[in-house]
Amino acid sequence: MNNSLVSILIPARNAERWLASAIESSIAQTWSRLEVIVVDDGSTDGTFKEAQRYSAPNVRVLHSAGHGASAARNTAFQASQGDFVQFLDADDILAKDKIEIQMRASVDGPPGLLTYGSIINFRHSPPPSTDARRPGQVESNLSCPLEFLIDLLGGNGRGGMVQTSQWLVPRTLALQAGNWNERLSVDDDGEYFCRVILAAQSIRYCPSSVTFYRQHHDGENLSSRISTSAAGAASQLESIRLKARWLHAVSSDARIDQATANSLNSLVIQSYPSAPKVSRDALIELKMLGRELEIRGGTSWFKLLRQIGGWKFARRIQCLANSIRRSASNNRA
Repeated sequence: MNNSLVSILIPARNAERWLASAIESSIAQTWSRLEVIVVDDGSTDGTFKEAQRYSAPNVRVLHSAGHGASAARNTAFQASQGDFVQFLDADDILAKDKIEIQMRASVDGPPGLLTYGSIINFRHSPPPSTDARRPGQVESNLSCPLEFLIDLLGGNGRGGMVQTSQWLVPRTLALQAGNWNERLSVDDDGEYFCRVILAAQSIRYCPSSVTFYRQHHDGENLSSRISTSAAGAASQLESIRLKARWLHAVSSDARIDQATANSLNSLVIQSYPSAPKVSRDALIELKMLGRELEIRGGTSWFKLLRQIGGWKFARRIQCLANSIRRSASNNRA
């Protein structure tokens, strides 16, 4: 059996409530050759003290200066020694055999193989059984990372998502891809794994390898809570631009522009009214690609509001209703 070391890297900021579950799921892995590195990213709660409870020869706790999750992941990676890297958000949980399943696939696979597993959304501890796993949304074109990435980003239709913790990254690919982009706060994982995927030779999906992805009472994940801010929207726009750049550096496929247009179209709508400048800039770039804004789907109420006052009016009412609903949910919690 392969004796490779796996580094589990956990950035944590104000995650005291959930961190123990993430660390315990890491040290309980059936793959025995592990190191766990937790980076407290300038927390103001008891995150650092909680992490220190697990300090051991194979569990290290580091400080960073609060520069964001990407910077904390870079700090953790630089301190790590593993042949493979498992990124884990501080509020998520790994099934006990998650890493072993992907390591076995990696050992049997060709050089340059990148693996990912399934995901289960949950809200309360303990997480549900692994029997509740749902497959990754993109399972085709695994032999061609470029095609896989175009599928993932929506170049052939709807697209999908592979969450950060679903991947197990060979260190060789992480080194080729380079550091996490510390200027990004939202979709930093999308931009980073775009580079990782393009560095890979092939991809393998391991459906029985499970990550539990925590959804909080307001329906969000800890790592997505800044996505509605103006800074978060600006980060998302920059990530879209960078992903398009990396893809165009290796291919002139027209579907790259289609994938980019889909992302811009969504951002125009989602960033309004919280970030009107980003919404406007994204619309300009969408039109530069020769596309017009499409308002897709929506509830019957949203469609009615659009008919009354246009999509911006509908979005303002929708965001107000969501804010009231979140406030009520927080009060109940």
